[in-house]
Amino acid sequence: MFFAVAWGIRRGQATAAVAGAGLCVFPAVLYLLRTPLRQAPGDAIAGVLLLVVMGSLLLRAAHRLRRMPAAVPAWPWIGFLCTVCAGQICFRTYSMSSASMIPTILVGDQFLVETITWSAGRVPKRGEIVTFHYPLDPQADSVKRVIGVPGDHIRFVDRQLMLSGKLVAEPYAIHTSAYPDRYRDNFPSGATDVPLQPRARQMIDSYAQNGELVVPSGNVFVLGDNRDDSDDSRYWGLVPRENIFGTPRLIYGSYDVPVSSAEQPVLPTVLNLRWSRLFGTL
Repeated sequence: MFFAVAWGIRRGQATAAVAGAGLCVFPAVLYLLRTPLRQAPGDAIAGVLLLVVMGSLLLRAAHRLRRMPAAVPAWPWIGFLCTVCAGQICFRTYSMSSASMIPTILVGDQFLVETITWSAGRVPKRGEIVTFHYPLDPQADSVKRVIGVPGDHIRFVDRQLMLSGKLVAEPYAIHTSAYPDRYRDNFPSGATDVPLQPRARQMIDSYAQNGELVVPSGNVFVLGDNRDDSDDSRYWGLVPRENIFGTPRLIYGSYDVPVSSAEQPVLPTVLNLRWSRLFGTL
């Protein structure tokens, strides 16, 4: 994108410089709107300031180029800037680094997250995959599947999901552990036998009734599809509706980049690209 802007500036088009300034300033403004300034890390603030400075320099260049004859028409740059800004409002990018959503989402998958409908007040639905701000660290994002919505009565019996007393088929869920775990496999039973985050302990104490978890208003209960290898609502509690910001839609990149403590991470290249997953929908 910035190469195209540079080409336009080289051809004497002031609108190209304006488009470049928009590409710099708009993400900075969007970040500040989404993240309170007091919560933003220092490196992010430095990045925002750098983008603002770059945008100012490009606007200065646009002012000077207005005195020169344009070599290309202005409308392509206006359309280009509007398209990019609209895309940043409606979508975010996400790169999966956890195995918690296998086999639906693999480690190394890169996908677009649709956000505009959630900004408009969309209501979470049972069974859909959502991206949200991690309740224990709002600066971190996570991806999980909504299992329970407000009013649902949730329990697991031998790893099988029961909603309001009825067995639910979950073709997307897998179980990879060979050993039993009372709390994990028969949630919420056995909560006193395992160490839990304070939020999870509060969830159990406040909303567990007759061996079932009743999801309260304004929250959802989320799990990873890789049920035996997922850090989810069972261990850190419910996800408030306001934490949810998007839904994964389109895989635009996927790399076979396993990371092990015993070896160096593998860099994503065309050689480890998973071609079969490109442009897959979620």
